[in-house]
Amino acid sequence: MSFAPNKIEEMDNCNDIILSTGTEDQKWLRKGKKYGDVVKLVSKSESQQDNRQLAEFVEKHFSSQPTVPLIAINIGRLGQVTRMTNRYLTPVSHSALTVQQDVRLCQLTIQDILHGLTLMGEIEPKKFWIIGHPISHSLSPLIHNTNFNYFKLPHSYRIMDTKEITLNDKHSMLKAVDFGGASVTMPHKVSILSFLDTVSPIAQKIGAVNTIIKIGNKLKGENTDWLGIYHCISRISKKIGTSHPTGLSALLIGAGGTARAAMFALQEIGFGTIFMYNRTLEKLHELESCCPNGSSSKTVQLKTLEEVVDLVSPQQLLCVIVDTTPLDSKVCTAGFVNKVFSKNSNIIGILVKMGYDGSNSSDEELNPKISLVTGVDVLIEQALWQAELWTGLKPEARYITKFLHASLK
Repeated sequence: MSFAPNKIEEMDNCNDIILSTGTEDQKWLRKGKKYGDVVKLVSKSESQQDNRQLAEFVEKHFSSQPTVPLIAINIGRLGQVTRMTNRYLTPVSHSALTVQQDVRLCQLTIQDILHGLTLMGEIEPKKFWIIGHPISHSLSPLIHNTNFNYFKLPHSYRIMDTKEITLNDKHSMLKAVDFGGASVTMPHKVSILSFLDTVSPIAQKIGAVNTIIKIGNKLKGENTDWLGIYHCISRISKKIGTSHPTGLSALLIGAGGTARAAMFALQEIGFGTIFMYNRTLEKLHELESCCPNGSSSKTVQLKTLEEVVDLVSPQQLLCVIVDTTPLDSKVCTAGFVNKVFSKNSNIIGILVKMGYDGSNSSDEELNPKISLVTGVDVLIEQALWQAELWTGLKPEARYITKFLHASLK
């Protein structure tokens, strides 16, 4: 709710008020703090001296009362710089609006503001990386550099293809002044934990990290893989009517770092039973042991993949398969998937195929009734969460998705 100064006496019983006034006079600031939750000061800039005076006023305010929210801007073309330097609830325009609609107030888009702050030296260029092996086919640079370009940020995202991460890598790259963050992929999602200063509670539960965030001089580990899997499955489940999966089951194939995130996602969705298969049984035991305590999901280890065919029944319907193995492993074939899901009479199956080779191809042998979530779909979803953690800006998902798929054609 916003009120002009002549209405402030009516605000005693209101909450969440923005007091808006056309002067940076201390008198109105004091009244604003008395009656409002946020004070908004708006003036017209006739010269750069007006902007400097406003900047001094704002600096004095935040030096003495850093917790009192203040919006302070000058309108007009000369006042555009104050929209860049404003610290709280900056009003922005959008590129979809026409010039005629915005020219009166000379409003800026978020891209204009970020570009301006970069030119002013307020935003320093950062280097972001994807760490793994082999990753020459990775689409992550395309996704993240597209996002940086969309927001006109000066950052870059590059590939670090390495079989092993060493202490030298930590000090030369991860601790570099211009290091902004990193994506971590196979085979380092578990081993990277020893190089980090802190790990988020969820990444700790999962036991794997796919995202490094630099906070000050500290490196924090996070996991967005589970979010990518969770949201991709949930989105389709709502469409096909399986959004309440308590009485349903899922099959998880693989036992690496990605499988750990998949297990957490499946438990968070709420599947009653999660069947688990991996060629190496010992790793399957490790995966099950790292499952969060208190989960309502029952886990069942399979000695052979074909076992699940006999376990699926009208009382134990399998509606999701998550295959975290590489594409060339051929563990989870289209024939197997078709066979398992054919036992479902009323439920459409969902196959999440985490592996990808840098293309946008799908398995033509798969029953067309089965909903396929590709590794590219999950990659985009989890990368959007990564980008927001790094920049504090919510990515334009449709723009990035459209650009990526167009690049893959």
